[in-house]
Amino acid sequence: MELNPSNAGGREIEFTRQEIKVLKLAAEVHLNKEIANNLKIAETTVKRHRQNCMSKLGIKGKQAMNRFLMKFNAQNAI
Repeated sequence: MELNPSNAGGREIEFTRQEIKVLKLAAEVHLNKEIANNLKIAETTVKRHRQNCMSKLGIKGKQAMNRFLMKFNAQNAI
């Protein structure tokens, strides 16, 4: 799946379906444990997906990730 976030410098970034699910739930301000329960995966797997997304986006730190998630949530809210 592709996502073209505004902070990615206009480049397309490929995410797995599971990474997209994790991003969407995280953008809704769910905790890792809640995301894990919702997706029926381990909490460590959620953390790994989030780390992979941060790496793909070139984001360092939780605050920067939270800012991205707020933008992501706003862009995907319908």
